[in-house]
Amino acid sequence: MSYYETLRSSTETNSQSDTTSVSVPAHDYTTELLTHLNQVLYQSLDHLQKQDKPDQMVETVNEWLLHLNQPPIDSPLHRELTTSTTHALPTQYKNSLRAWELIAPGQLEQKQLLHHINQELWTASAADWMVSFTRHSGIQTLVPALKEAEAQNKPIRILTSFYMNITEAKAIRHLMEFSNIEVKIYEPIKKNHAFHPKAYLFSRPDQLDSAIVGSSNLSKSALTHGMEWNIRIPSTPVTTLVTQAKNLFEQLWNSHEATICTEELLVQYEQYQQETPSIRSFSIRDTVAEPAVDYTVIEPNLMQIPALEELNRLRERKEKKAMVIAATGTGKTYLAAFDVRQAQAKKVLFVAHRGKLLSQAEHTFRQVFANESYTFGRYSGSQQIQDAQFTFATVQTLSKEVHLNQFLQDTFDYIIIDEFHHASSASYQNILNYFTPKFFLGVTATPERMDGQNIFQLVDYNVAYEVRLYDALAQDLLSPFHYFGIQDDESIDYSLIPQQNGFYVEQDLVVALERSTRTDYIVEMIRKFGFSGNQAVGLGFCVNINHAEFMEQEFKRHQIEAMAVTSKQSEEEREEAIRRLEDDQDPLQYIFTVDLFNEGVDIPKVNLMLFLRPTESPTIFIQQLGRGLRKHSSKEFVTILDFIGNSQKAFVAPLVLSGQQSFHSIDRYKIATAVKQHFPILPEGSLAILDSITERFIIEQMKKIEFSASKQLRESYQRLTRMIGNPPSLNDLVTHKDAPAIESIVQQWRSTLRLKQLEKHATDEELRLLLDDTTRKIVEQLEGLFPIREPFSLLILKHLLHHPSASVQDIEQEVFKEFALSTNHSFSKRPIIHHLFKRWSTAFKNDRIQLLDAVSEERYRFSNTVVQALQQSTELRSYMMHFIQAGLLAFHQLPDRINWLIEDQAFLLHQTYNRSVIQRLLCSPSQEGSWREGVAQAGDDYILFVNLHKDEAIDEQLKYNDYFLDQYRFHWQSQSNATATGKAGTLYQNHESEGIRIHLFMRKADKEQGKTLPFTYFGQLKHLQSTGSKPISVTWSLHSPLSIELFKEWQTLS
Repeated sequence: MSYYETLRSSTETNSQSDTTSVSVPAHDYTTELLTHLNQVLYQSLDHLQKQDKPDQMVETVNEWLLHLNQPPIDSPLHRELTTSTTHALPTQYKNSLRAWELIAPGQLEQKQLLHHINQELWTASAADWMVSFTRHSGIQTLVPALKEAEAQNKPIRILTSFYMNITEAKAIRHLMEFSNIEVKIYEPIKKNHAFHPKAYLFSRPDQLDSAIVGSSNLSKSALTHGMEWNIRIPSTPVTTLVTQAKNLFEQLWNSHEATICTEELLVQYEQYQQETPSIRSFSIRDTVAEPAVDYTVIEPNLMQIPALEELNRLRERKEKKAMVIAATGTGKTYLAAFDVRQAQAKKVLFVAHRGKLLSQAEHTFRQVFANESYTFGRYSGSQQIQDAQFTFATVQTLSKEVHLNQFLQDTFDYIIIDEFHHASSASYQNILNYFTPKFFLGVTATPERMDGQNIFQLVDYNVAYEVRLYDALAQDLLSPFHYFGIQDDESIDYSLIPQQNGFYVEQDLVVALERSTRTDYIVEMIRKFGFSGNQAVGLGFCVNINHAEFMEQEFKRHQIEAMAVTSKQSEEEREEAIRRLEDDQDPLQYIFTVDLFNEGVDIPKVNLMLFLRPTESPTIFIQQLGRGLRKHSSKEFVTILDFIGNSQKAFVAPLVLSGQQSFHSIDRYKIATAVKQHFPILPEGSLAILDSITERFIIEQMKKIEFSASKQLRESYQRLTRMIGNPPSLNDLVTHKDAPAIESIVQQWRSTLRLKQLEKHATDEELRLLLDDTTRKIVEQLEGLFPIREPFSLLILKHLLHHPSASVQDIEQEVFKEFALSTNHSFSKRPIIHHLFKRWSTAFKNDRIQLLDAVSEERYRFSNTVVQALQQSTELRSYMMHFIQAGLLAFHQLPDRINWLIEDQAFLLHQTYNRSVIQRLLCSPSQEGSWREGVAQAGDDYILFVNLHKDEAIDEQLKYNDYFLDQYRFHWQSQSNATATGKAGTLYQNHESEGIRIHLFMRKADKEQGKTLPFTYFGQLKHLQSTGSKPISVTWSLHSPLSIELFKEWQTLS
């Protein structure tokens, strides 16, 4: 049964017998008539919208405005936000203040409630909030917005309760520190009347008040990722809901049941909470990577399974060394034990530098091998057991020659070095150089050292697996973090601090930062933001030892117990400091350090981290962040206060938080968008917020800075050189996260050797390669293959360096050997290998060198030019071997590479490609570089090339309207001359039945900073519908739907 309601005049007759009518009172005419007009006008405009006729929509509205003697509206429409104050406008203004909105998880364009409240508060003149529960985790997320409101003296009234003892006194105290916030506690006189409202009211002039009403209290979960539903209600002539809500709030606020909150009341409340036992909710899932509990059966977690597959694949490729990179707390020791079991090793050595680590490791191995009869022994200090199957040794003992000689060199099948970033030291080298195991594994959270040591070389650059920080957080293996990027003390202007080689001069930086006013400000910010837990367990990162010692004395001046822990102390003294910091009974609250705690130090209880120096490297930022992410029952999350200020690399933290963890290819637009939207891709539970001054500074910085310029690439190269202690090899450029991308170097200087020459790092051999015209061109052609998207070119070169000729079958065998494929695997890439042979054996019209000659229909060899160059230049052969190794290393880093090799798929999903590589992989007969149009064809494959941001110089008829409709569909406009019934339109509609594959490649823009950008592959498309003509508007469905994070990112870009 359905019911319908319409508005009609009293004289109008109704033929329906089953109706009932009510006269509308005169005072309701405005609402009823507006509602009726709204419905009629909506139907008319919606019909035109579906027909993609925006101009006619505007004409329809103008006809109405004409009758009302109102000025017409011009197309295209623009909504403006103005302010009568000196306060800056929001950096992100998108939704209308007059809009209704459902705020709930699962919607494609949905922002968190936190984002909505921040935006509402920014544009409001006052706010009134009413919630049942108030938690510190929620208040902390709002601190930047509340500070802004306080600076403008915006009055905020908050009505909350002690219902069920869930509200935290700590949270209320936090609120009471703000001069503009007034808090009252509501307690119904009738005990059976629960206080359960959740309403956020915002006042503005000109009838632009608004309210958010729903299910969210003031807690982090409710404001960010919780399953909450809320509705934004604007104040409009059609409804008085907001006015009613404001009136009700006034009644409750002024009632006798609302009590002004005082410190005395909070103390009484806390005493009652302590006397009343708390109830912990039962949790079905409680994931900890290395928990201190016993298991009957232990199996690999989601992170460890692919790592084990990669380790096994390395052994199948006859590799004997590998490294696994994973954050502290993600289960590296369990992973090592699982791989020992997978490798069926009988004699195992586990080496660490602290006895505590050995105890933890032995406990882990005993759990994994609980049902097997292995023997375990310790080789450390006075314990020197030699005949155990699993031996756990400290490096200090075992590295001595007298102890090494107690073992045969091949005693152990499998050796594991924990905290592998220490392995370049002499003591570890003694062990590594003595033993000859069947397999060696290094595990670390921090491979990029700052002391000029390159540990990647120690494992032949074999990184079996890397657990990225976001992945570990998303899998709930680490504690969530609350990151706040805030302005520095107003007395500090980083632009006045001298720099050298792109870095601040350390001494001048310390002089600028060692100010008591800055310490006062830091302590004030700690008080404003707070931390999770009953007491601070803080870690502060300083510029140098002097700065750390200065901070110790300054905190003591504030009656806060602190200690500088640096290289001045012994390891025993440092461990004692950590023990004191984690002791609830010890008054020590903060440790200040330089780089010691960037790596390898585990302090699970840390709940507050202070970044007190400019962070100039993504690697350093990630290392510092990782120090506090170990899970612990004493904290819900880790608070990070980053005093960014106007430093030259203020963008480093936003770079990492936006998902770009290196300087390889920085996307300025992506960073600026992430800043404006409060980093939406962060894993659930974590959040990052910049205060408004820092936010605006970074956005302006993104507009001005030239990331792809020569200076930026050279600074990145110089930074890597200092980090590893030597000029970077091709392997280093491929492996290190902070390295400049080889393809960017090639775009700028045509080869990496040219950059080395500019930096005066080129060897005599490399200079000879550059000085000879032939060898220089060969080097430039080979490095032009980066980024590597297929291994066959490399394997052709590799085979021909060792054999007189090569065939498709030869390269297929090289593929099976390189990637440890079994004979059961199919191989679908023979046409590409054949195409490469043909292409490289064809004379080029430009000055490029023909690399191959055809010996027969099926066999090819190096061309006479290359053979002669190799004969005359021993340096060329050496260079080519290093190039091949680096190229294959780069390809091995690509996800899903094995499936690509054995399955019938042309490209790797969501990887970047340039047009020439796309032509190559589709075996296009056309000359590489000849594809310029938005649609290209290679046999049965059609490519749609989409530029989201059109160049202003492009003619309007070439600007197409392309965007994702949702995670599953893409809207695309054809060329302006295409018709629905023409050849192109018919092909699009019937492509499946004709056996045509449509591929979508998209990029943000054609160029950035003068450099051509690559396309990202989004998979194959299926035609859903076509409308219009000249151009045709086509809706495609994606074979591979986007993740919600990827959809948000590319939707924003469009």
